[in-house]
Amino acid sequence: MSKFTALIDTNCLFPLYLRDILLDFSIEGMYEFRWTEQIKSELIDNLVKIKSLDLGKAEKLISTIDEVFPDAIIPDSTIYLDRFSIADKDDEKILSSALASNVGAIVTENTKDFPKLPLELIGIEIVKPDDFILDLIDLNFEKAIFTISKLLIQYNNPYITPSNYSELMNKLNCKNFSIFIRNYEDLIQEQIKKLIAV
Repeated sequence: MSKFTALIDTNCLFPLYLRDILLDFSIEGMYEFRWTEQIKSELIDNLVKIKSLDLGKAEKLISTIDEVFPDAIIPDSTIYLDRFSIADKDDEKILSSALASNVGAIVTENTKDFPKLPLELIGIEIVKPDDFILDLIDLNFEKAIFTISKLLIQYNNPYITPSNYSELMNKLNCKNFSIFIRNYEDLIQEQIKKLIAV
């Protein structure tokens, strides 16, 4: 049985902590990550121009993601261009590519830029990252706790506690995910101890 596929927009891959949890959930098999060459290009540009990241480091990050997800790229497609009233042509290209590849959802902060209908009729969902993350947690709570705990262990410069992580997610407009982390802080901390002890 194939897993649910989701195309992750550039604005969800740009923030480090949001990118990490979305990709790690996919690594753990909670959904199948998808992106396009256009998204890759936009991410590199944003990392260099906004984060002032060295171009070589930005390209290395993209290469690393490609290595972890060798089948994640979907073709840039123009087959559905001009079918919907979308002002942003880049968003229109992303939607066209997602539809052409039968992606189940587009995860983006810019949900208002996409028409609600008739997308629902053709089986694609436009969802904010906060809602998407909570949906994944609802489907597999135990694996979500494991993945979050495993991720937090990797942050050691500086070390990030569940409480710190909750605050970071809140700042990234993932308010419901932030509340979830706060509510299950003790359970996450317990899982972290178990992972460290192994």
